Amino acid sequence: MNPEHKAARDRTYGIPVDALDQTGPTVVSVNGALLAVTEFMGFVTGITTPVSVLNYYVEKRLIRKSVDAARPNCVYCSELWGKGLDDAI
Repeated sequence: MNPEHKAARDRTYGIPVDALDQTGPTVVSVNGALLAVTEFMGFVTGITTPVSVLNYYVEKRLIRKSVDAARPNCVYCSELWGKGLDDAI
C-alpha cells in the first residue's frame, strides 16, 4: 500500500491503524434489513425475544422499541396487525 493510500485509510478509521493491534472496527449501515436480521439472530439463538416494531432515529443515533398501544377503532390495529397476507384477505 502506498503512503497516500495508507494515510487515507488511517483518516477513514479515525484512529491510527497501528493502535488497533491487528483488528479494526466493523462498520455497516443501519437499516431495516439489518435490524430485522439482528432481531432474527437474537430469536434463533435464544438471546432475546424479538419485538414487532423498532424505530430508528438516525438524527439521534437511537433505536427504540415501540410501546404505542393499538388504537381501539383502527381496523388495521385491531383486525389485521400480525396476520399473514392469506389471513388478511
